[in-house]
Amino acid sequence: MNIFPLPFAIWAVFFAGLFTLMNIRGIRASARTNAMLTVGMSLVIVAFFSSAARYIIRSHGLGGLLSLQPFYDPKTFSWPLVSTGTSIAVLTYMGFDTVSTLSEEVENPRRNVLLATVLVCLFAGVMGCVEVYAGQLVMPDYWNFPNQETAFVTAAGRAGGLLMFHLMNFTLLVATIGSSAGAQAGAVRLLYAMGRDNVIPRRFFGYLHPKHRTPTLNAWLTGAVALFGALTISYQSGIELVNFGAFIAFMSVNLAALTRYYIRAESRGVKEVAVNLLPPLLGFFVCLYIWWSLRNSAKLAGSCWLLAGLGYAAWKTCLFRRRLVLPDLRPDGQHS
Repeated sequence: MNIFPLPFAIWAVFFAGLFTLMNIRGIRASARTNAMLTVGMSLVIVAFFSSAARYIIRSHGLGGLLSLQPFYDPKTFSWPLVSTGTSIAVLTYMGFDTVSTLSEEVENPRRNVLLATVLVCLFAGVMGCVEVYAGQLVMPDYWNFPNQETAFVTAAGRAGGLLMFHLMNFTLLVATIGSSAGAQAGAVRLLYAMGRDNVIPRRFFGYLHPKHRTPTLNAWLTGAVALFGALTISYQSGIELVNFGAFIAFMSVNLAALTRYYIRAESRGVKEVAVNLLPPLLGFFVCLYIWWSLRNSAKLAGSCWLLAGLGYAAWKTCLFRRRLVLPDLRPDGQHS
């Protein structure tokens, strides 16, 4: 950590415990905390944009605010590096779908879950692109970053000095609290839904705390797994493992859309080809390309975990002779 130089293991234990306790207290406590954090972080981002604009104009003039170099630099461009970087950068879009796992906690879930999912994805994508664009303009010599994992903090420091460096450091620290607690909440609720439907052992995963009415055992389990991962694997490896499963899911969604709206459609004219055939095919192959760009170690580890899941499903269904009942996560919040 750039703020308090404590051993990484201490920070990992602290944050894993903090996120777990936030989720044990319930979704309302997490929502109030995230609302306050969002306001503070938004102010810091506005201050960064102001500092970055002043730095760029002072160094390159007003025209320096518009440049293609962040998108394409012929001196350093490499397709393999772009592919690997893309497989990491898409983590920005991961997690918005976990909003659906909180449908039972939402007022008017049929409307609000859909709206929240789309808006979170759109806002995160636009803001992420603009922030990285500004950071690249401020510090195009990316090879001089002392630490690749805190590169944006270094660019913020060059734009706004030592104060902005520490302020952005603290903001990223705070952002970790909001995003990680939300990610854990989604995992906790998904495990609970699966346990409630006895897809996985109900006694453990379907348990609710009598006071907080939260799946406390799932919260402790996910906290322990997160802590173990933080202490044993690198940041990039963790991202790639997440993306391994995410892109398989995205490819499956595209194939499902293709099957439902084109292959099984009554009409397959020109309109259906343009609307129901080409978009899911394009989405599938884009996701496949990014998935294939993951490092072999991530694909090996992800494949082992996938095979373990298939093995469990085979045992649960007597070698797939029985139907596996999946958890009901409909946006109306009702359980069948």
